Amino acid sequence: MPEAMSLAEFTAAITPLTVPQRVAIVERALVQFGHTDAVHRLRTLRSCVHMTDERAFHRELAAVHRSQGQTYLLPEPYASRFAYLPFRLERTGASEYLITKVVAGYAAVQPGAQVTHWNGTPIGWAVALIGAQACGPTPTANLARGLDSLTLRPLMTWLPPGDDTVAMTYLSPDGSPHSLRVPWRVGEIPAPATARQDIDLDADARLRARKLLFRPDVVAAEGGHTAVRLDKPVAVADGDIPTHMPGVLRARVVGRVGHVRIYTFHVREPAALQAEIDRLLALLPSTTAIDVRGTGGMLDTPHILIDDHAEDLFTRRDLLGDNADLLAQLLNTGTNATANSP
Repeated sequence: MPEAMSLAEFTAAITPLTVPQRVAIVERALVQFGHTDAVHRLRTLRSCVHMTDERAFHRELAAVHRSQGQTYLLPEPYASRFAYLPFRLERTGASEYLITKVVAGYAAVQPGAQVTHWNGTPIGWAVALIGAQACGPTPTANLARGLDSLTLRPLMTWLPPGDDTVAMTYLSPDGSPHSLRVPWRVGEIPAPATARQDIDLDADARLRARKLLFRPDVVAAEGGHTAVRLDKPVAVADGDIPTHMPGVLRARVVGRVGHVRIYTFHVREPAALQAEIDRLLALLPSTTAIDVRGTGGMLDTPHILIDDHAEDLFTRRDLLGDNADLLAQLLNTGTNATANSP
């Protein structure tokens, strides 16, 4: 597993903001929201910063930003770190919540386990509760962010979890019930590809953290850099077509259908990404799925219309396996994320 500390250790090591630092943060927010109904809350917070503990201070600022449809960005030492549990949880079309990936070296639970309760709460409701704290454009987007946030939280955009551990109830693949208590860990998040602020910072941070947790081979291939173009193409998994940008996209053939999974558009060289997609499409079958689920943004590539709503129509490739018939069925849904290569 990556180098990390427990949530309790991280919290204990934090040096609280000074009163002047807190006042400066509130003053910036007052400038930002100076003509809204958030002003009264901010002035109240400014008047009692010396009496408010660290977590309550950040929680109130996050609530003010959320009320205005904005995301509060926490300062250091939070901004460069993320809290995580050592597995990934995903929802199937049958509304089951499965553990699909585990961090290398973690053996307490295996992929395929179906989570039913989270801290005693039915899992679907737990997802909705945490999703209500997100600032997504739609309820569907908030639910997706809530599911992601059950197991991974960039501390730049999310407060640290309130509990040091999570109590989880799950069914093993053979159907037998189990209970497990999992401690939160805190790690350092890899640096972003660029200093751009006009992107979904939360989604971008999650991508970098997830790559560190579950694809250390990709991190190694990139040589410690993020979303870069390599001189020599590499294939990071069996069946993949070698690519110059393994931290950005993957491509392979599933049966008679091609599949390109784009993880991010936040790259140092946008023109290089466009050229790489065109190169891969030329190597793939004429019917190829462009999977941009959860990626966001747009890319102006000939013959491809990338649609942010693709996440509602595509199933994750790693859950599809080699089921070419299922993938072909998904391609017939009419999603704009389906393209024919020239």
